[in-house]
Amino acid sequence: MEQSKLLSPSAIFLLGINSIIGSGIFLLSGKIYQEAGTKSLLAILLAGLSIFVIAFAYANMSKLYPENGGAFIYAKKSFGRFPGFIVGMLTWLLGVVTVATEVSALLTAIEMISPHLNKTFIGLAIILFLGIISIFGSAIISLL
Repeated sequence: MEQSKLLSPSAIFLLGINSIIGSGIFLLSGKIYQEAGTKSLLAILLAGLSIFVIAFAYANMSKLYPENGGAFIYAKKSFGRFPGFIVGMLTWLLGVVTVATEVSALLTAIEMISPHLNKTFIGLAIILFLGIISIFGSAIISLL
């Protein structure tokens, strides 16, 4: 199946920023300030600079290798099939951990608003919903 449109370098850049920032900036800022005081602002700025470096690296990779696959394609073409497989699996594992962390952060925020809700049920429903979207993708949108 041939895909007609790939993501542009700017789209990859913005997706990288989105996936790296996550919910930590919203839920952990107060905790960081409580522990580090005003030096926490410097820590947040340095973290932001590191995010730009990573995002630009992904944008540059998308220009060099315009295929779907991200870091997997880069590692496979640069170092061979096995390192590509390892990078691909680690990227997948990172995605799984990121989704779990984001859902956990969302449930923490929901608990602050309404502490009596069943967090287990809501968390499983969110993960199931995201899994269905991931499996079926844009076919779901066409059904609506």
